[in-house]
Amino acid sequence: MRALTQKSVIVLAVVLVAAPASAEWVMVSLEDQVAMSDLIVIATFSKEGEETRRSSLHEWGTLRVQRVIAGAATVGETLTLSWKNPVGLVCPRVDHSGMEGQDALWLLEASKKTRAVRADHPGRSISLEDRSTVERLVRHLDELAPGEMSPRSSLGRLRSYLIDRLSKTPG
Repeated sequence: MRALTQKSVIVLAVVLVAAPASAEWVMVSLEDQVAMSDLIVIATFSKEGEETRRSSLHEWGTLRVQRVIAGAATVGETLTLSWKNPVGLVCPRVDHSGMEGQDALWLLEASKKTRAVRADHPGRSISLEDRSTVERLVRHLDELAPGEMSPRSSLGRLRSYLIDRLSKTPG
């Protein structure tokens, strides 16, 4: 019996050491993703490369802008997109490779260090089916008077405000 217990502990230890780390993404609503975005475009993605630096896998590619919904970009412009994942973390990971060559909606953050844009959450690249919803959310954000409410100051208040406005606005 004791030998079986020791063997079980050794097998369990090997499995735990060999098993990669995993976690779950925090769900962020579409309203909050739009409110936190510096730039929203319809663009075609191409992956360019990746490299490991310290404890992160840094990946990058380009976005060829087809349409600007919000923010400072121009149609035809090529944006450098970057994102990163912790090394050794299997799930969840940001993986934009499934978007390669496709037009999609990109909800982007401007990098503070470079001219690149970032998409470090899976909800930052979405189907074109959500285009009308995103455009409607952007219009409602644009209607806010300057100083009335900053999108970044209170996402909870903004979300409540938008839900209230959208429930009263047809289509």
